[in-house]
Amino acid sequence: MGRWMCRTGLTLGTAVGAIPLLLSEPVGSQAPDADIARLVGVLKGGDNAAALEALELIGAAIWSRTSLAFTRAVLVTERSSRHREARPRDNGVFPPTGEINVYTEFIGYGWRPDGRLFALDMTGRGEFIAPGGHVVGTIDYGKLMLKMPSRSRDGSLTFSGAFKDLPEGDYKFRIVIDDAVTGKSTETSVPFAIRK
Repeated sequence: MGRWMCRTGLTLGTAVGAIPLLLSEPVGSQAPDADIARLVGVLKGGDNAAALEALELIGAAIWSRTSLAFTRAVLVTERSSRHREARPRDNGVFPPTGEINVYTEFIGYGWRPDGRLFALDMTGRGEFIAPGGHVVGTIDYGKLMLKMPSRSRDGSLTFSGAFKDLPEGDYKFRIVIDDAVTGKSTETSVPFAIRK
C-alpha cells in the first residue's frame, strides 16, 4: 500500500444559461405550471425584470428536483482553482509513486441560508480501487463547505490524492460526495493505470 494525502478545491460561479442542462425529465414534469405561465406572460408583456424573476423561480424548482450527480470527471495535470479551467492530462498512466488529480463538475446540491450568505455543506471521500476490485486506499476529505452571496449552480471540485509504491495494473479512483443539505449522495469513478 502506501501513503495517502489529499486536498480539494471548491469553485462555484453562476450560469443562467446552463439551466436547460439540468433537466433529467421534461420541463412540464418539474416546474409548476403557474410559474411557466407567469414566465410566458411576462415575456409577452416585455417586463424583463419580472421575466428574470420568473426564470429564477423555475430554475430553483427544477434544481430542487434534480438528483445530485457528477456531470464531468476527468484526470487533470494539477488542481484547478476555477470552474471549467482544468487542464486534462494527456493520458491516465502514472508511475508507482505519484499524485492523481481529478476535476469534477456536479449538479443537484443544496444551499443552507447562513445570514446574508448561502452555504454548501458536503462531505467527500476518494477510494483507490485495485485491479481485483478491492479498495487499497481511502481518503477522507471531510467537510467541503463554502459560503457565497448567491445560490450558484456551477459546482466543481478537484479531488487529489498521493500514492506510493502501487503495483502495476489498471485502477480506478472512485469519488463519493454526500450533501448534508439535501440528503443526496452520488459517486463517479475515473480509470487510471500504474506502469513502471
